[in-house]
Amino acid sequence: VIDAEGRHQFSVLVKAHVADCGNSVPISYFSVARDVYHEGALLFDCAKVEDQYDRVEDVLRMCKLRLRAPEMWWGDYLAMSGAIRTAEHELLELGAEYGWQALREYVNAWFDYSEEAMDRAIRTLPAGIAVGRTTHDPLPVSGVAEGVPISAKVEILPNEGMILVDMSDNPDCVPAGINCSEATAL
Repeated sequence: VIDAEGRHQFSVLVKAHVADCGNSVPISYFSVARDVYHEGALLFDCAKVEDQYDRVEDVLRMCKLRLRAPEMWWGDYLAMSGAIRTAEHELLELGAEYGWQALREYVNAWFDYSEEAMDRAIRTLPAGIAVGRTTHDPLPVSGVAEGVPISAKVEILPNEGMILVDMSDNPDCVPAGINCSEATAL
């Protein structure tokens, strides 16, 4: 979100699930893909789809050609684009009405409030440790045919206002698309 003076004030994003993303098989989530190349959806690492509010038609045309349901994807794209524009518009109006500094102070106060509320809630919990175990659905992939055992150890430390989640007692990555990066897991 760029203010009237050309300064960046906020960033907005839309996270969405589109019906068709061009996988090598007609499915929106290819759980047995070994890697992104097996998924087959690689067009570009990162590409600008709009420039100064104008669509980059060449890139969008390539996206449409790569998909089995281009009309559905186009509707998803327009919905995501509309959501971004709506968020931008509303933030610009808030910035004009209340000032950008007031908005930043509000965001900081909201995060402080939510952190304090969470700390208070954790401090009311009983101390203890719980371990949960389950098995991910079987997949038709070597080493995953019986499912992947998953466990989590959760320790509540109310005096410190902390909840520790230990996921270290789990198998290494499997040859399927159910693995998470460390950044995603954290």
